[in-house]
Amino acid sequence: MLFYLKVYLCALVGFLAIDLVWLGVVARSFYRKQLGFLLADQPNWLAAIIFYLLFVAGMLVFAIWVSWTSRMGASADRGGHMASYSSQMLYKDPLEPDQGRATAADLTLRVGRNVLVRGAQLAELATRLPWVSRTWYNPLLLITLIAVVLGAWRCWQHPWDAVASLYFFSHFGVYLLWPFDENQRFLLPVAPIGFLLAVRGMKAGVSLLSTQKGKAIPVALWMIVAAAAATAAVSRPLGRQELLSLALWTGCAIWFTLRSLPRRPGFVLWRPSPVVAKAGLAVVFAVLCLAGLAGR
Repeated sequence: MLFYLKVYLCALVGFLAIDLVWLGVVARSFYRKQLGFLLADQPNWLAAIIFYLLFVAGMLVFAIWVSWTSRMGASADRGGHMASYSSQMLYKDPLEPDQGRATAADLTLRVGRNVLVRGAQLAELATRLPWVSRTWYNPLLLITLIAVVLGAWRCWQHPWDAVASLYFFSHFGVYLLWPFDENQRFLLPVAPIGFLLAVRGMKAGVSLLSTQKGKAIPVALWMIVAAAAATAAVSRPLGRQELLSLALWTGCAIWFTLRSLPRRPGFVLWRPSPVVAKAGLAVVFAVLCLAGLAGR
C-alpha cells in the first residue's frame, strides 16, 4: 500500500508540474484567445484540486490495469492471439488461431458485415423491434446509417458537437473491427448520441430532398432498387422484411419518378399532395415495422 501511495504522489507532483508549465506559460495566450469566453475571472481552486486528485488516481488505476491484464494475458495464452484486443482483431477467428492472421480482404469484409450488424442494432434500439434484417437495403438499417452520417456532417461544423460525434464514431469504429458478433448492450453507451445524430441527419436529409430538383433522386432510388433486386436474387429465400423493403424502395422510386415528370398541355397526371404522400410513406413504414414484429 505504501508503494502505491508513493507512486501516486510522484505522479501527482509530475502531472502538476507539467500542467502548470503548459497552462501558465506555453499555451496561456492560446487558451485566452480560443476559449476566453468560457474562462472564469478567477480560478476555482477547490474544483481544480478535486479534479487533479481524481484524474491522477484514475490515470494510475488505468495504467495498473493495463499492465496487469497484459501480464495475465501473456501467462494464460502462450500463443499470444488472445493477449489483447488488438491481437484478437488481427486474427481471422481468435477462437481458432490456426486459421492465421486476417488479411486486408478479411478486415474489409469484417468491417462491411459489422456496419450492417451495428446499424441494424441501432435501428432495433430506436424502433423497439426485436429484429431488424441485416440486409443492406432494409430501409430501417439504411436510413439509420445515412441519417447518422448526415448528422455527424452537420455536427462537424460546430466544435463542441464535433467532440460528441468523434466519440460516437470512435466507439462505433472499434466494433467494426471486432471479430465477434456482440449484442445491443455494447451500443448502449453511445446510443443516445447516435439517436441525436440520426435526428439531425433526418432534418438535413429532408432539407436536402426539398432543394433537389430534376432526376437525381429518382435515378438514385432506381439504382437502389436494381442493386437490392440483384442482392435478393442471390440470397434466397427472402423474409418478410426483405420483400417489404423491395416493395418500399420500388414504390418510392415510382413516386419520385412521377413527381419529376414535367407538366405538359393536355397531359393529366395524378400527383399526390404532400400530406397524402407523407401519410402513404408513414403507412408503408408502419406496415414494415409490424411485419418485422410479427415475423419474430
